[in-house]
This record gives sequence, C-alpha cells and structure tokens, in this order.
Amino acid sequence: MSNPIQIPAKHFIGSGQLPWLIIGRVPGDDDDTGYLILADDEGQAQQVFVDALHADADSCDDTRAELIERYNADHFITTSQMLA
Repeated sequence: MSNPIQIPAKHFIGSGQLPWLIIGRVPGDDDDTGYLILADDEGQAQQVFVDALHADADSCDDTRAELIERYNADHFITTSQMLA
C-alpha cells in the first residue's frame, strides 16, 4: 500500500471544498491537458476545467462555435476523478 501525499493548495485552480483531477482536450488537439481543481461537485470541477482549457488555448466564442459545428463539442473530458 502506498502512502498518500499532500498536494499544496497552490497547485489547484478553483475555489471549492473537494479536490478533483480533470483531464481532457480541445477537439482536434492530440495532447490531453490536466488540471487539479478544487470544486464542490463534479459538475463545477468540469466547468472550471473547460473554462481554463479554453482560456489557455485562447479560444474565443467563434472558435468554440466552430469546434461545436465540426466535432459536436468544444471539449472532450477523458478523466474526471475526485481525489479525496
């Protein structure tokens, strides 16, 4: 059995009570991106992830609309795991 490790809060984004690991990508991108997120529930964690993902990709509303038109989604989530 492995020993749990403590991850300092400075490595998380968001402002909720529970730690989450969310991994996904912008459609058409081959590389997944992961964020450690503090959120009160999974829906909130995923929304923080999507907002951060598109902010980092410099996606504007038009870009997101084009992604939805082409891929039927503006993001893909491949992992959504509470870490508690």
